[in-house]
Amino acid sequence: MELTQHEQTSRTRTSEIAPRSARRRRLAVLVVLGAVVLAVATAGWFGYPALQGAWASPAPPVEAGELPTDVDTAAMVSAEPQRLVDRDDALAPGTRFRVALPEGLSAVALAISQRDPQTAGALTVDGGTGPTPVPGLDPSTDSANAIVVVPVRGETLNVLSEAGGRLTIDLVGRFAPAAQARAGRFVRIEPTEVASLDTSRDGRTVSVPVEAYGARPGTLAALVQVNATIGSTQPASVAVNPVDGGSDQALRWAPDSSGNPDRQAAALVRVGDDGRFTLDYQHGSAISVKVLGYFTGDQADPSDSGLLKPGTGASPFGDFT
Repeated sequence: MELTQHEQTSRTRTSEIAPRSARRRRLAVLVVLGAVVLAVATAGWFGYPALQGAWASPAPPVEAGELPTDVDTAAMVSAEPQRLVDRDDALAPGTRFRVALPEGLSAVALAISQRDPQTAGALTVDGGTGPTPVPGLDPSTDSANAIVVVPVRGETLNVLSEAGGRLTIDLVGRFAPAAQARAGRFVRIEPTEVASLDTSRDGRTVSVPVEAYGARPGTLAALVQVNATIGSTQPASVAVNPVDGGSDQALRWAPDSSGNPDRQAAALVRVGDDGRFTLDYQHGSAISVKVLGYFTGDQADPSDSGLLKPGTGASPFGDFT
């Protein structure tokens, strides 16, 4: 704000002595500013919905940039994995709990792994439109699958484990509103086999470059279908992008009373900066991996094609434009 000539003259005469009232005003401003900063910091720590259980940690917010909020389509903004639920102790059948999600998202992709169910029963997820069974989970044995969920009731999901047992839920894709986008658009392709391993002959690890399924470096994630042949006595597992003893997510299967060794799961797999994703298969005899589609990176042309149409509820893997 510019000073008038009178104010400039008055300030010159009194420049050596600051009035006490001015000091008090400056102190008051500092106190108010400090209170605002404290309030923001407090909200950052405590502003998420409470969880019924200590196994899930608050999910951080996602910066969506300049993406609009008044459109009904969405683009993937991140494929960085985050563990939301990790129950290695057995849940009792019928356990209900809530899971906090990041703010400002149109939808989330979840990787769900169910192990050692205590009884037959579904795993349901409710984003605000009623419980929806997670498709592809075997209610009687270890199984895993990916799912897209639209949280229409704030940033909380309600989960019911009818079968009980051990459970992990990983956040593997975040979608924010977008009318068009470069990155985060889904490109559906003809199912393309990118790996087929006989573990006794070919080893247990496969590293797949984007060129194997017609994508370009910078691709965010690939949607894959994993078909595995497991043994008759020991559970088998696939670690996605294993590193330093951990992984983005894990697919697990166990033998059942039917004796059928064939297992299948869908997985949304993050593509690394080197343009590859890696799968490590343990305790099974064979594995086949097909890519069903991928999510573009920043190098793609802007378009409204391949954006997620959130709709409501949960779906096997969403509906795209």
